[in-house]
Amino acid sequence: AVLGDGRTQGGRATADVNAGGYHAAERRERLLLTTLAWPGLALIGTVALAPIAWLFWMSFQGKSGFTLEHYERLLDENYVLTLKTTFELSFLVTAISIALGYPLAYLITQVRPRLAALLMLLVLFPVWTSLLVRCYAWLVLLQRRGVVNSWLQDLGIIDAPLRLMHNFTGTTIGMLHIMLPFMVLPLY
Repeated sequence: AVLGDGRTQGGRATADVNAGGYHAAERRERLLLTTLAWPGLALIGTVALAPIAWLFWMSFQGKSGFTLEHYERLLDENYVLTLKTTFELSFLVTAISIALGYPLAYLITQVRPRLAALLMLLVLFPVWTSLLVRCYAWLVLLQRRGVVNSWLQDLGIIDAPLRLMHNFTGTTIGMLHIMLPFMVLPLY
């Protein structure tokens, strides 16, 4: 039988009713999920965003009211040097992480599954180890009488211990150790 608008009964008309019901159910589910998300969003807003907004507001407040003096201090040579060093370190660690992480992730995808699992474990072990333990291990390795300096002196490569800690080099090594797994995992 043909309906007044040209559709057949039981064929196309039923499909339109099902599609309409499906879209209505989808809207109800989306509304339900949005409603369920509101308590979490309110908690995040209260715990995280409200203090950030408050600090931002306070950054413009001084003894006499509204001021930009806190931002003017950023132009002081000590702050500029600190920002410069921070950005240099971050770009260097990122570049080295890419240079080491991309080939490692590619290698893991190309080797046999058993070797790939072993390499992935070697990438994941630092993530599973406490950050405090990793930092202490680097202190033991890089200190003036640490393992690295002892080996280099025993091999006759250096005469006096190198300064590998509490400087740009030590910080780069430590940050690279922390960040390299976070470069390899997304690429793999």
